[in-house]
Amino acid sequence: MEPSRLISVASVLFLCLTAEALTREYFNSVHYMNWLQAQQYCARQYRGLAVVTSDEEYARLQDMAGNSGNSWIGMYRSETNASVWLWVDGKAHPYTHWASGQPNNVGTIQNCVYSMPDGWNDYYCQNGLLFYCYRSIMLVEEKKTWEQANDYCRKHYSTMAFPESGNQLQLAEQEAMQNQTERVWTGMRFLNRNWYLVNGKELGDSISIPPCPGSSNRCGARNVRTKVWENRDCGEELPFLCYCYAERSVRVPRTDHLDRKLFVQFHFQSRA
Repeated sequence: MEPSRLISVASVLFLCLTAEALTREYFNSVHYMNWLQAQQYCARQYRGLAVVTSDEEYARLQDMAGNSGNSWIGMYRSETNASVWLWVDGKAHPYTHWASGQPNNVGTIQNCVYSMPDGWNDYYCQNGLLFYCYRSIMLVEEKKTWEQANDYCRKHYSTMAFPESGNQLQLAEQEAMQNQTERVWTGMRFLNRNWYLVNGKELGDSISIPPCPGSSNRCGARNVRTKVWENRDCGEELPFLCYCYAERSVRVPRTDHLDRKLFVQFHFQSRA
């Protein structure tokens, strides 16, 4: 077997590894990369190449994709069993959506998977394609103040979630309503006469929330029952939403320029 190469991680975030009740959010890239480069990029910016485990997730990915064309997803052939397909979250999810006649493993070296309008196709890992990334939104049901929630997300996951688009908001509400939660803290706070997201960006016009809140009601929450943004007392204790990034070590197949199989050990690379 060829030697392995280690890709270091920026931080160790364990809790997402055991969390099952996550809502996945998808993103498409305008860059062309081979499969491993795409996975590294997605792991730095989000969580990894897209993981798809149900018809509902597949439909959301297709709706988001539009006319993007053939794009890598986070599925790859097992090193130890060529008939087994794994995902970058380290699991062998039973769901598949292969196109007709796939996978066909041309030349016995098609070890990575891309998505196209009519399904999935196994392909050569070293070829450059567009790709889909994903991240997960997780509800933490333990009630905390806004500051405590922000610290908790940064310590255990990555950051508080801050839905900016209609699709992101729908996913966040879906995650909260599954647990019968009325309102949740989000990553919005009023500072220096403006509303800001926890990533430092000013809040856009797409979110309607009082522009000049009182001295205490300066943290942003979402009421998932009334579907209204609320400015609330930052000392109030509420459940909250985090973006979930995780470290995971898996063995991913790729091929070098001679089309020989080379397995590369890598870790998810998470933002601090």
